[in-house]
Amino acid sequence: RVNHSADGLTFSGTLVTQGGGFVSVRTRDLVSLKDTDRWIRLKVRGDGRTWRFCLYLRGDPRGVSRQIPITTQRGETTEHLIDIRESVARWRGRQVQSPMPNNLSQVAGIGLLLADGNPGQFEITVVEAQVVTGS
Repeated sequence: RVNHSADGLTFSGTLVTQGGGFVSVRTRDLVSLKDTDRWIRLKVRGDGRTWRFCLYLRGDPRGVSRQIPITTQRGETTEHLIDIRESVARWRGRQVQSPMPNNLSQVAGIGLLLADGNPGQFEITVVEAQVVTGS
């Protein structure tokens, strides 16, 4: 379930590990990301699980995402400065070869993925996400 409120965008539900074992949410068709930017500041209130922040590149028909782990603290808001150059290309849970984005203008969408193998309740709230310019 995805819920938008004054607190942010909350993604919650139950992870079932039989027959799959992951949950994800993502945006599509982002605009206004600049070719000089490579950082994203993400503030989340977590559930104590390790999530993956995902980047989906323009023109990649395979559905590969570039992923960066973010560790959350239960009930705490944590801030993560994400450098897209530290992302790892993955497809269906496996690391694959895929072009490294030079900047955020190559990103078509972003998302969150939980695939820690632990069944049960999950909840993460994106309090804030912003591009950090310069650097």
